This record gives sequence, structure tokens and C-alpha cells, in this order.
Amino acid sequence: MIVKPKIEWFTFNKLRTPYVYWKNVIVVLENPSKTLVVDVWRNQLSSYKPPREAERFKFTYSR
Repeated sequence: MIVKPKIEWFTFNKLRTPYVYWKNVIVVLENPSKTLVVDVWRNQLSSYKPPREAERFKFTYSR
């Protein structure tokens, strides 16, 4: 069986309700020239802390 899930992408400069409560998300931190971090976060997104050197990058979340 081949499963092809539908992924909805959201891009934010800052997290706001209700997005802060998402669980089980893929977090992509990137700047205009490259992707820096791809991370899977299983807890509430509001508690996600990016690596210190990545805090200034754009966040893209997939739920």
C-alpha cells in the first residue's frame, strides 16, 4: 500500500494562537539561500526552541 499524505505548509515570522498549540509538526528553518534545520517536533509548537544560531531565520511549519 502506498500512502501519500497531504501536507499543508504554513510560514510565519512569529507564532500566534492557534498555531502555537499544534503537535507533531515538521519545522523547517531557512534563510533566502539555504535550509538550515529540518526538525520534527512532537510536543506543543509553542514550546519549540530553535537552535540559538537559527533564531533569526524564517520558520515554516507543516502539520
